[in-house]
Parts: sequence; C-alpha cells; structure tokens
Amino acid sequence: MKETLKSMRGRLRSYFRVLRLVWEASPWYMFLAILLTVVSSAIPPVQIWTSKVIIDRISQSLLLSPQDAAVDWYSVLAPIGIIFAVWVVGGTCRTLSVEVNMLVGIRFQNYANFLVLKKATELDVAFYETPAFYDRMDIALGT
Repeated sequence: MKETLKSMRGRLRSYFRVLRLVWEASPWYMFLAILLTVVSSAIPPVQIWTSKVIIDRISQSLLLSPQDAAVDWYSVLAPIGIIFAVWVVGGTCRTLSVEVNMLVGIRFQNYANFLVLKKATELDVAFYETPAFYDRMDIALGT
C-alpha cells in the first residue's frame, strides 16, 4: 500500500512538472488547447439534451393538437437548428483542437531541445570526459 501511494505521488509530481514545462514552452497555445478540449467535451451532452428536447416537442405537438390543427413548427425546428449549430461548433472545435495540440507538441519539443542544448553549453568539456558521465548516459539510454 505504501509503495503504491509513493509511486502515485511520484507520478503526480512528474505530471505537474511536465505540465509546467509545456506551459513554459507556449502558454497561449496550451490555454487554447485546454479551452478547445473543454468546449469539445461539452458538445455531446448538449447534443443529447437537444435531441431530448426535439423528441419531447414532437411528442407534445402530436398529443396536444388534433390531426386537423396546425402544428407549431417553430417549436420543433428551433431545436433542430440549435443541434445543427452545436454539431458545427463541435466539429470545428475538434479539428482546431487537433491542430493546436500538434502546435503545442512542436513548440514543446523545440523548447525541450533548447533547454538540453542550453544546459550542454553551460557544462565544461571536462564534465564530458569523466567515466561517471558515460555511466549516467548508459543508464539514461537504457543500454
């Protein structure tokens, strides 16, 4: 139990460190990616609720009005228009979300490479000539 709790804390700490690094790489793109993800995730429940409203209004108009009476088409067609608009917004948000996530990934990759090169330029050449450095590189590369 202690091992599981300890490993979960370590993973959570690592997650927040990576999240901070991604935020440092491109805060605006990350904010946009989070916003588009939230909007995209809200679309299916809105579509389900609007479908329920359409079905309720159709059944209500069939029950309340006799067959000869005029049907209030506005009460039926308005939710259909809303569900179409929600569908368009959802598709657009999903497409934009994929594109923005790709941009975030590219920016993060460039930022991570920049940090590695910056750290490499700060170290002396003597650091690279020690056996301990090669031992750490073997461990890091898994060889």
